[in-house]
Amino acid sequence: LASTKKSNKKKTGGSSGGVGFGATKQPTFVHTPDTSESTQRLVQFLQRNKARGLADDNGNSNKVVEIGFLPNGVRGLFCTTNLKKGQIVCQIPSDMALALSDPSKNGQDAPTVAHGGANFWEMYYHNEQARSLWSPYLDTLPKQGSEQFDPTPDFFCDDDLDLLEFPRLVQKAKERKEQIAQVAAERGMSVEDLQFATWLVSSRAFQLSLSSAEEEKDNEMPQYDERGQVITKAQKKTIRVMVPFIDMANHSS
Repeated sequence: LASTKKSNKKKTGGSSGGVGFGATKQPTFVHTPDTSESTQRLVQFLQRNKARGLADDNGNSNKVVEIGFLPNGVRGLFCTTNLKKGQIVCQIPSDMALALSDPSKNGQDAPTVAHGGANFWEMYYHNEQARSLWSPYLDTLPKQGSEQFDPTPDFFCDDDLDLLEFPRLVQKAKERKEQIAQVAAERGMSVEDLQFATWLVSSRAFQLSLSSAEEEKDNEMPQYDERGQVITKAQKKTIRVMVPFIDMANHSS
């Protein structure tokens, strides 16, 4: 949200200027709503599953956020009303998140983002039953070669990578390419398919921390050493999840 109008009145507080948090004036939109069929299907799918705060075309007064485009074509999430500090923009139920590994294994079955990409490809993208269930979301994801596809260094050849002259980035990109090639061979996938799936996961997935049953039991009562200091708990495991709609925030593809 943004407003290009200026007021000649003297501002007396942070919320009196007509823009930003707590503004009282109606906002001036800088985006064009995405009214494509695929986006409307996604919104309707999420609303049927108890999502809150999503804009629709049915006169819903609870419009807070929607998918849209900036004048330069960049797609993302945009507010449809002024926001108050601490306001919840939207809520997507946890059962709408696509887990990219078995939660009971605490992420051990997806140690790298390439494994997460392979799991996404096998569990959802190329799984006929899952594809049918999640099609309202999967159909909104960018397709390789489309206008919304923005290649990262993962797709560069080694010669092009070396031209970046940023050693740490070059090293990370080459390591990921090696991971993709290794996992693709292990899973019987083409490198191209896994490269694309890994790009989707690495750019859109969220990481969630998990507590094991032992950790949850230990948390019932703190443990102390002989000096009275709380014993440091082991680091929690994490899993990657894809969250429909939310993964469009600050995301051009």
